[in-house]
Amino acid sequence: MKIFFLFLLLISLVSCNIHFIRKPKPQSMLALPADKGLKVALIGFYPYQYSSYSSGRRTTTTAVLDYKNRIQASSKIGKPAEFFPTSGIDTSVPPEKVKEFVMNYLNEVKRSGFDEITKVVEIQKEGEESKMYLKKRDVDYYVVGVHGPAFPKDFDPRFLLTAHLFMLTLGTFPFWQVQEADSKFYIYDHGLNLINTRVFRNKYEVIAGWWGEKEQGAFNRNPEAGFMPRLYEPDVIDFSAEFPTLIQKP
Repeated sequence: MKIFFLFLLLISLVSCNIHFIRKPKPQSMLALPADKGLKVALIGFYPYQYSSYSSGRRTTTTAVLDYKNRIQASSKIGKPAEFFPTSGIDTSVPPEKVKEFVMNYLNEVKRSGFDEITKVVEIQKEGEESKMYLKKRDVDYYVVGVHGPAFPKDFDPRFLLTAHLFMLTLGTFPFWQVQEADSKFYIYDHGLNLINTRVFRNKYEVIAGWWGEKEQGAFNRNPEAGFMPRLYEPDVIDFSAEFPTLIQKP
């Protein structure tokens, strides 16, 4: 019975338009570009993309960073780290500190963040162990942006309340769900000393119905093309406005 219910829900969703809604930022809150005199290297600032595969009666969905869709508003803060040329290894930063920096990022985004973090660090085999070194760049700050969560943390009771009616009315009664949209920003100086951290916690709505405008939403394992980067842009804009204050020493 459970499998039949899920199958019928999926069929209903496929025939409908799905809308992803987050309240827009008031114009008065939009930030000006960051100080162009600062050299800020960006790490991360990617949403997730999803893929699924089935084995028997089990379907597994995985989330990985979407490297093709960095949040555009991040350009108000700085440039991607790989845009700054390297000149060897920065030996002034101990490998232990570099490893801590790397693990902090990978603990947030898991292994899909490996390609991103290796733009900043170099891993060298030394005897029986590997050590991590910071690539030398002429930058003032490193800013790490993490957006998520990859999957909902809490079950939304609205899912059950609306899913049955949605299915029974074949999409006339809308399916409704509220999900998290969080952003974390970590500011490091050029020596990988953590200067400040800023966290934004928000929510967005997912509404589905056959009566929606097709161009406003589409259903697949990835939401509407470009939606996920736009979802987190208000947080990045707010952070860019606060950035000059966040880097001030007490």
